[in-house]
Amino acid sequence: MVGDKGQIQTTKALAKFCTEHHCPPGWIARLNEIAELLEQDDKKLVLTRLKIFKGGGMGSFIDFWPEVSFENETPEYIEVLWWALLGHWRSQMDRL
Repeated sequence: MVGDKGQIQTTKALAKFCTEHHCPPGWIARLNEIAELLEQDDKKLVLTRLKIFKGGGMGSFIDFWPEVSFENETPEYIEVLWWALLGHWRSQMDRL
């Protein structure tokens, strides 16, 4: 296994958040692929798939803005949750 439990769980949590908050399907598919690859033994392939998440700018992963999806959410809550989850995921992936 390439990834540890924390890396795999954080990737799956980010994919779930993105699914629930209307992230473009291509990003969700890539996150799910990375979660699967972390459970396998090809570190080079995982690192290759992660490269697309490193950049910024228009059309990048961080260009996505999550929408309120549940009645107990506010835009401020979603924004903080998004940045916290994304930051934690990136720090987990930096350990590869």
